[in-house]
Amino acid sequence: MSDLDRAIDRLYEVFRAYELPASVPYCDHCHDESEVVLVRSTKLRDLGPEDIGHQVFDLVSTFGDLETFKYLLPRILEITVRQGWADAGSAVDLPIVFGKFAHATWSTWPPHEREAVQDWVQALWIQALAREPGEWPDREPGDVLVGLGRAYDSLAPFLAEWETFPTSHAAEHLARYVLGHSIQLRKKGTLGGAFWGDRPEVEAQVLRWLRSARVLERLEAFSGTDAFEDWDRSQLDVALDVLRGPA
Repeated sequence: MSDLDRAIDRLYEVFRAYELPASVPYCDHCHDESEVVLVRSTKLRDLGPEDIGHQVFDLVSTFGDLETFKYLLPRILEITVRQGWADAGSAVDLPIVFGKFAHATWSTWPPHEREAVQDWVQALWIQALAREPGEWPDREPGDVLVGLGRAYDSLAPFLAEWETFPTSHAAEHLARYVLGHSIQLRKKGTLGGAFWGDRPEVEAQVLRWLRSARVLERLEAFSGTDAFEDWDRSQLDVALDVLRGPA
């Protein structure tokens, strides 16, 4: 059993104290009672992305309250890492899921609940860093980082782990991340995307980190790994030039 599997089981254990409220509040312009009936009549672990995707997008806003969110949370996080939300028929993705923690003021939750969520986050992050690039679509470190930026005011611990993670995969992820943002970094000095715009302080922290000597050294060291054999040196030079900025 992986650390991520154990973290998911822990989520179910911790949040089993919550039940779906007798009356689930919702905006009747966006949702209807049949959605509540479906969730109530289906075992939590049997709910699929197509069953709750629309509701997840609106949780703690126009569908459900905090108790509803905590009841569904283990299944939401399990789907996020095991199935994904492609079948949900809605725009649910990692930033949306992570953004719900902020809406639900998770920093005020009881310690054992926060710890269970943090264990899941940490296991997700480590697995993203360790996997071969392209092996886990939409769950590579850059994708997870956007989500983390929605839930945390500081990404320092995650960034520190990325720069020191002891595999060539982590370094390759880093090079791919810089290349993927190279145009935006060069033209505007930002990461771009819809989700960083309202988190400027967190985005600034990532930008400072990317341009640090430590990250430049990690990318330079990547050229000496086996993973670099599939790369063109010019690609890495582009990534390094982007981070160094104008001469």
